[in-house]
Amino acid sequence: RRTVRVVETPPAPPALRPVTAPSPPLRSMARALVHRPGRPGSDTTVPSHGVELTSWPASSDQLAEYREVVGSSATLPLGFPAVVATRLLRDLMGLGRRPVSGLGLVHVASQLWMSGRLPVDRPWQVRAWADGVRHTRSGLELDLWADARAQAGDERWTLRMVVLARSRDARGPQRSARPWVEAGGPWDSEAPLVVPVDAGWAYARVSGDYNPIHLNLLTARPFGYPRPIAHGWWTLPRTLAVLGLDETPLEGERQLEVTYRSPVHMPSSPTAAARTDDRGTTVALLRDDGAVHLAAVLR
Repeated sequence: RRTVRVVETPPAPPALRPVTAPSPPLRSMARALVHRPGRPGSDTTVPSHGVELTSWPASSDQLAEYREVVGSSATLPLGFPAVVATRLLRDLMGLGRRPVSGLGLVHVASQLWMSGRLPVDRPWQVRAWADGVRHTRSGLELDLWADARAQAGDERWTLRMVVLARSRDARGPQRSARPWVEAGGPWDSEAPLVVPVDAGWAYARVSGDYNPIHLNLLTARPFGYPRPIAHGWWTLPRTLAVLGLDETPLEGERQLEVTYRSPVHMPSSPTAAARTDDRGTTVALLRDDGAVHLAAVLR
């Protein structure tokens, strides 16, 4: 039986380079396509580095569009700040001289912390950085961090995103530090979740993330995917939404750990399931054969 392995306290970021805005989506994607550092090896490391965006104008219109795309009725869905955070992280990994490419990374797990509820009528300070590298049996595992806070107020959102650069040459003896959530039943509730064929395009339009593997059959195949796969930052909030969970109350704290175990193809019709006990609310997205797409626990 595997246990949940989590980082209890987010680390302090390294020295950060100021930026005025995330790169435009097409420029960022073009930079990532051009940046081809080669496959990571046994001595590959990623130095701690990051950026800071002092003022990001959170938009109520963008929030409304995001809520519509993921089908959420939450006042501020837990994944919404990732829209700007992941753009900064993609810029960070797409820069030249980095030993890994943003397009070569697989999102395998995340941790989210939220204290209070970020406002959408005041600008946010957003930071993004890389800090933490491990050579595991699956390849090079990397921690990408981000946080967002209101310029006036104590509300704060923090993300740890664990990504993997699959490479035999980069394998090593270090233990994976990704959170692992048990996802066996019985379940208190279940709900069907329809993944439309255009879910990738819909999420790209609201997030600016036009990763080819999430768009359609023709763009996914050159990257080794026989079918396009739904974006993890779409499947997680959509799963929470169909289960009707209270993600972000006005006061108090929330912590969520999620592990991604198998891709969600577009189109498909998995089942969302949840149960609540003294450890929190465990959530899973299940295939027809019972295999797990993702498992998460919300505390």
